[in-house]
Amino acid sequence: MAVPRFTRPADAGPRDHADVYVRHLLAPLTAESWRWLEAQGVPAEVASREMGWAVRAIGLIVASRDALDDRTVSEVSHALDRALGAGGDAREGGAVRWRARLAAYLEAHGARGTGEPVPRRLARVLLDGAGVQHPSSALVEAAGAEVVGLRVRLNAELGRAFGLASLPDDVPPSAVAPRRPPGSP
Repeated sequence: MAVPRFTRPADAGPRDHADVYVRHLLAPLTAESWRWLEAQGVPAEVASREMGWAVRAIGLIVASRDALDDRTVSEVSHALDRALGAGGDAREGGAVRWRARLAAYLEAHGARGTGEPVPRRLARVLLDGAGVQHPSSALVEAAGAEVVGLRVRLNAELGRAFGLASLPDDVPPSAVAPRRPPGSP
């Protein structure tokens, strides 16, 4: 049986990897990342803040879904808590607002049976947090595209921080998947 190869940044532990990823989640946003919200009449400060929260929340979702190790999301969450505790978000109720926004993103991500794709559900949370009431379908679609782009970018950052798994070219992923006995869930 072929064994997957894992490439990880050298000489770093899980906490170091998480800190690298979290620094990316907390990096200042460019104005271009939230101008599309501002074009909808959202004040620049609100648009910037909501996009920052979206980056953090989607970054945690990416860490929970796409990481090589089940412990990654825990490491990232702890690193984010440490970083936010040391920063300005802990003052003036910022931590409470962040937890509320994170809960909204996680609830939208986890909702099943709605018939609406995950990026659209996350886009609705983003738009709601920015104060956009009754968004058009076109705006929800555009916001969903922003969410997908953000997820792709954060997935790449997660891979750079924690490493990537790869298989030899001649081995399909199903060849290394664990086999379940017949009748098991």
